Amino acid sequence: LEAQKQLKLGVVRYPGGLRADEEDWEKTIKDKDFHVDTDEFLDWCGKSGCKPMFTANIGDGDAARAARWVEYVNKKRTGPKVAMWELGNEVYGNWHKYYEQWGKDGGVKYAKVVKEYVKAMKAVDPSIKITVVWMLGGSWNKTVFQEVASVVDGVNVHHYAQNAQSENDEGLLATSSEADELMKEVKKQLDEHGVKGKKYEIWLTEWNSVDFNPGPQILQHVQGLFVADYLGHLAQSPIQVANMWALYNGRDKRLGDYSLLARDGDPQGYNFRRPAYWGFKMVSGALTGTMLRASTDQEQLSGWMAKREDGKVSLVFVNKNDGTDYKTTLKVPGLKGEATVEILTVENSGGIVGNEPMGKTHDGSGPKVEKKTLGDGSTLVIPKSSVVTVKF
Repeated sequence: LEAQKQLKLGVVRYPGGLRADEEDWEKTIKDKDFHVDTDEFLDWCGKSGCKPMFTANIGDGDAARAARWVEYVNKKRTGPKVAMWELGNEVYGNWHKYYEQWGKDGGVKYAKVVKEYVKAMKAVDPSIKITVVWMLGGSWNKTVFQEVASVVDGVNVHHYAQNAQSENDEGLLATSSEADELMKEVKKQLDEHGVKGKKYEIWLTEWNSVDFNPGPQILQHVQGLFVADYLGHLAQSPIQVANMWALYNGRDKRLGDYSLLARDGDPQGYNFRRPAYWGFKMVSGALTGTMLRASTDQEQLSGWMAKREDGKVSLVFVNKNDGTDYKTTLKVPGLKGEATVEILTVENSGGIVGNEPMGKTHDGSGPKVEKKTLGDGSTLVIPKSSVVTVKF
């Protein structure tokens, strides 16, 4: 919990991924096996301070089972309630176990069953929000929304920056800077296919650097830069929720690991904080409250500014140039005060060296912390390949 709480997690999704479309929640509670059940997950949400999102089983489930789940978590048990629900996971893909049944026809059957689920689930608790599976683009979205636009509260999409076995550092950091544009395109499609005047939510319920079988890159320092840059751009996008895959995942036979925190038995040690962990923690602790307009004059230097809930200002910089330090002059009229500066570099992010995940690892102690008096006109050095946060 100590490591998890530092991430300031907002919304965490359960049961996660393709397994959600095979999940019999009643059986899992009864069996008390190695799977995390509904009660265990919601108890953890209460302790960690995050909000739960549930994925209802479309694969081999039915509307009645989903409605019983809503009733159980929101009416029968004490503890955190589940306000956010999505219906199925990636049913449009031929990698899905139930693709033939729910995806092959382009979304026609899926849209019809969605109406059954929404009716049954909202009969139990009208206050819940339900989103449907969408793609980043294509005919699926129109087909589904023709049927369900009037009854659902929004859409959920997934985005992975690279395809398996084609990881490239330069390409990865180019993609992270397009996250907000991708989400604006989803909003544009919603405006086109939705009911005029109705407000829909956009949930990016899975995102990370590579779509399958991650290689060593995901354990390297560049992954921390990617996560920080991606989150910064998401913060200025028109979406309500984003869920990074994943808090814990495990390597299995893979070279890499999607996890922010290493699982028990990992060569780097249980709860080892990955570079992705530090990138996530730094941004989630700084870009809170209200986003303010900010920019830099260097293409490879991202910059954001926020006014936190306490009224103080935070700045976030991501230097994606691996050969140049940027000496930056702050131009924020009226800004002055004591600030905590955190600097994450390749030397302290815990990234692996080279392409051997079981080999040498850089120091994983996390960002270097300094106290400085800064303000309008002050200069700040943003080291090459770094994430820097300034919290006044």
